[in-house]
Amino acid sequence: MSQIESLLSGSGSAYLDRSEIGNIVVSGSDRICWLQGMVTNDLSALSPENNTRSAFMLDPTGHVLADLLIINREEDLLLCLDRSISESVYTRLEGFVVLENVEITEQSDFLACLT
Repeated sequence: MSQIESLLSGSGSAYLDRSEIGNIVVSGSDRICWLQGMVTNDLSALSPENNTRSAFMLDPTGHVLADLLIINREEDLLLCLDRSISESVYTRLEGFVVLENVEITEQSDFLACLT
C-alpha cells in the first residue's frame, strides 16, 4: 500500500505536495492595474468573494508564455504557475515595472501548495 493510499484509507482525505507549482507575489497599490496590462483576463472584477482568475501571459506576438492562476489576497496578488518557468516570468515582469507602485517577489522556495 502506498503512502497516499494509507492516508486515504485512514482519514478519508489526503494531501498532495504540489511543489511543481511556482509562486510569484505582486504587491503595491498599483498591482491590479499594472498586471491587468500583462494578462489576458479582466482583473478588475477580482473581489473578496471572487478572488481567483485564470489568465495567460502572452508575448508581443500573442504566443503563450505562461498559464497563470491569479489569487487576490488582501495585500497582494499570488501568481501560481509552472515552477520551471517561474524565474523567467519573474524576470520578464520585473522588466515592466517603471514608475508604478509595484513590487514583485519570486516566492517558489518559500510558499508551498498542497491539494
